[in-house]
Amino acid sequence: MFRAFVFIPPLALLAACAAPAGDPPSLAKRPAESIDPRLPVGDTPDYRQTAAMIAQIAAIEADAADGITAFEALRGPTGTRIAGAGPTNSESWVSAVEALSRLEAARRPLVTALADLDALVTDREWVNPADRDAVQAAVGRLAPIDAEQAALLERWTAQLQP
Repeated sequence: MFRAFVFIPPLALLAACAAPAGDPPSLAKRPAESIDPRLPVGDTPDYRQTAAMIAQIAAIEADAADGITAFEALRGPTGTRIAGAGPTNSESWVSAVEALSRLEAARRPLVTALADLDALVTDREWVNPADRDAVQAAVGRLAPIDAEQAALLERWTAQLQP
């Protein structure tokens, strides 16, 4: 097999590299570079709560309200039993512990409702911002009640400890 080598003088090679091949691109600022990247592009979508999410939140809050009502109905009698509890393992102490257990069970719907609300926004790949705000508002209404009930149970449990 025969190979032919072509000798190109170095000056000719250099001249070929340095010669302009048309108009070079401008280094001036392009129009797109003057747009602030922090600004939204186009129209912002109009997010509104979806009917399905409104219905789910309402059902969850209704369940929580039932639990809150049950808790409040048992709160007074339980407080009375705890205040009248005698020494550990006495009949009055056992009655107070049982009442406290019933009170704790009564708040289960509220705790479940908060978990369900959390699941509405965390178990989905994407949630409409308006729906997310509605869920957070519901959590904002229920969380303080949950915290108050938990603090009361903790205080009364400590009173019954030997």
